[in-house]
Amino acid sequence: MNVQIFGATSFPCVCAYALRQAARDAGDAADLIHSQIVDHFYVDNWFASFRSVEEAVGIADTLNTVLTRAGFPLAQWRSTHEQVFSVIRNRTTEPADMDLDAVPIERTLGLSWNSVTDDFLAHFEIPPEGKTKRQLLRAIA
Repeated sequence: MNVQIFGATSFPCVCAYALRQAARDAGDAADLIHSQIVDHFYVDNWFASFRSVEEAVGIADTLNTVLTRAGFPLAQWRSTHEQVFSVIRNRTTEPADMDLDAVPIERTLGLSWNSVTDDFLAHFEIPPEGKTKRQLLRAIA
């Protein structure tokens, strides 16, 4: 397969395949990359936490190098630690025209994430007429 349409119904399956194939092709870093892909990816979003800035930057660099080589570069980097974010941002090709003074609320997979406070938020509206338990369960199922 040479081209994949993002947003298609098949995308999560194809994304998982591409990530796992990149892990198989990772060479010396295969174990590290495989554990990151299996344990810390949700579709094409990587969520991971680390004990130190050095560990975070090292693993992010390795993961980004392997995935970029496989044709799957990571983008939209964010971190709760400014030093990690600065180092990673300088090593990637992501546009640098972000307003770093604004509170960065990232929207991903139906949630909003505030990277300063490290809070996840869910936004929804309740109609003024209210809902029954049955309607609520149907909506969240």
